[in-house]
Amino acid sequence: QNQIETEYCKKVDHENRRFQKVMAQQKNQHLFSLRQWRATKRFFNGKRGAWKDKHQQVVHWKLSNQENFQR
Repeated sequence: QNQIETEYCKKVDHENRRFQKVMAQQKNQHLFSLRQWRATKRFFNGKRGAWKDKHQQVVHWKLSNQENFQR
């Protein structure tokens, strides 16, 4: 009885460690693909990218109270 129980505990422990390794590997793969997608998205949606916003609003500057037009 005791021998069967110890073998069972070893198998359960081994399976739990295997499962944790698989879950960590899946998480790392997911994070890697997420980083790749974000980099690709930045590349295409950036200032000079193919998918940039064509109707971007013009940036207007406003003088602060401490400045005048000569500055």
